[in-house]
Amino acid sequence: MASWLQRLFQSGAQSDALDKELATQAVNFDQSISQQSGLDFNAAINAHLAWKKRLDDLLTSPDGRDALDPLHVCRDDQCDLGKWIHGNAARIYSANESFSRLRKVHADFHQAAAKVITLAQAGKDEEAQEALHTGEFARNSNRVKTELSRMYLDLGGS
Repeated sequence: MASWLQRLFQSGAQSDALDKELATQAVNFDQSISQQSGLDFNAAINAHLAWKKRLDDLLTSPDGRDALDPLHVCRDDQCDLGKWIHGNAARIYSANESFSRLRKVHADFHQAAAKVITLAQAGKDEEAQEALHTGEFARNSNRVKTELSRMYLDLGGS
């Protein structure tokens, strides 16, 4: 677990390689932490990693650019992590600094994903690619992974 967390904080091409690795293997978060918190950390990280692939697919397939609605994607309370953040976790963990950071970066992540979709739908492919791979989306994606990991550690994970 410790080596995975160290690699999680890498950036750029190293982060892209880690994203691919994480997408193909389950990270072994302690399931008792998941049960205690009500959040499956494995699923939350994998779901947010999958967004990069979805958006990449959107950019490489002009026919499917209207498949995702940026007005829906920008909402941070629709995915499982967002439902957890805006549900019981808001009451239970509101004083936890990691939770507060996670809540903010998760909202920023969804805004950045919606921006990639909006740029793609407007035919601004270069801007969309930049936002996805090195810009806002990439930074916020890394921040979500980081804050999920910190939250996990705060809850007693190792």
